Amino acid sequence: AAGPGARVSLKWPNDVLLNGCKVAGCLLESEASAGDRLAWLVIGLGINVSSFPDDVEFPATSLAAEGATDLAIDALRDRYLAAFARRRDEWLSEGFAPLRAAWLGMAVGLGKDIRVRLERETLAGRFSALDADGGLVLALSDGSVRIVTAGDIFAIAA
Repeated sequence: AAGPGARVSLKWPNDVLLNGCKVAGCLLESEASAGDRLAWLVIGLGINVSSFPDDVEFPATSLAAEGATDLAIDALRDRYLAAFARRRDEWLSEGFAPLRAAWLGMAVGLGKDIRVRLERETLAGRFSALDADGGLVLALSDGSVRIVTAGDIFAIAA
């Protein structure tokens, strides 16, 4: 659906970038039951199809603004759900490792200095990897390593 020459990349933990600007993302909401077992999980998805917000910290775009064709919502939804089902089946049959490798192949900021906003602090360091569970491995300037499991990258060194 993206226009010719489009560059698609992924920004940890849940954003899809098109030509360096956020075009889609997902949010997860969950609740744990007794014993820290997952009681429920809701996945919310958003795709900027024909418009995008301009008052956001990280630049955004839309499929239409990037020259995409075939912007029919039903067709986009069906293509997304088919791709999601393929990745889910891959995860169930092969585990997280192949998904991790594919994600890293499209990761923006990997090997670069970044800033990550957490709930109560902001960290600066080098984005060195994803761990086996999908956590961001951040190498800090003091030589220590921090695994970040929830946060948002908002600054990436050029």
